[in-house]
Amino acid sequence: MHYYNVKVGLAQIDPTVGDFHGNRDKIIQYIKKGEEQDCDFILFPEMVITGYPVQDLIFIHDFVDNNLKILDQIVQEVKKSIVIIGCITKDSKKSDSLTPFHNSAAIIHPNGETSFVHKHLLPNYDVFDEKRYFSSGEEFHVIDFHGLKI
Repeated sequence: MHYYNVKVGLAQIDPTVGDFHGNRDKIIQYIKKGEEQDCDFILFPEMVITGYPVQDLIFIHDFVDNNLKILDQIVQEVKKSIVIIGCITKDSKKSDSLTPFHNSAAIIHPNGETSFVHKHLLPNYDVFDEKRYFSSGEEFHVIDFHGLKI
């Protein structure tokens, strides 16, 4: 059996809803800090780029596109670690739907390769109204890390 020590950095930041640039700067700061500490993985909260909950801001023209542009900027900063970061993505298959978006986790590898996993269980009670804004994910994702499946 093969064993490997995995160092995980948890970036518990408090993003501001709608402050893409301020949130980006905090995220990049924590990526650099985690990579300086030789973290294999650096994990961020859900929707950390946009802040949470976005509510009807999601329907503003270019809101989701701007969050994806910020994600592209963050990808350029990842040098050594695998970074998992919360963002909003579009579902091209549901572009005519009332909820063509996903609450997603971007999995960013040091080589710039990025994949997405979409949240499956969308809360819809009390203050949560995620089914109004998001489509549910349908697939799971496995990360290959030094030959190990995570």
